[in-house]
Amino acid sequence: MRCTWELTVGQGADRDGLVLPDGCQDIVLLAGGLLVAGPDTGPAPVTRVAGETVAGVRFHPGAAPPLLGPAASELLDTRVPLDGVWGRRGRELEERAGDDLAPLSGDEIAEHFERYLRRRGGHPGPTAGI
Repeated sequence: MRCTWELTVGQGADRDGLVLPDGCQDIVLLAGGLLVAGPDTGPAPVTRVAGETVAGVRFHPGAAPPLLGPAASELLDTRVPLDGVWGRRGRELEERAGDDLAPLSGDEIAEHFERYLRRRGGHPGPTAGI
């Protein structure tokens, strides 16, 4: 694991931006759920919602496939719901994240996922239709 991160968008208007390619994959917690962000080959446009906190776990280039399942090449330039990668286990984690993590800060959320992934030691099941 490379790092955990958090971004809190300031109050006011929503903001458009770009995620610049760095060869890494992330698991991202947004208001809409958990996403796996594949490695990007170019800038990826994002809209950040005012007041939203987004947190994630970033993996070193090449380190995510043993934990997530699919090869990095299968996830190039994509954002896939976690259940699209882990199936039922991804849905269960997303449900727990919605219930358990909502009152936590972005740093605490990122730390939770880091601990979860370290305990897993590998991906939780076969990939499901990426």
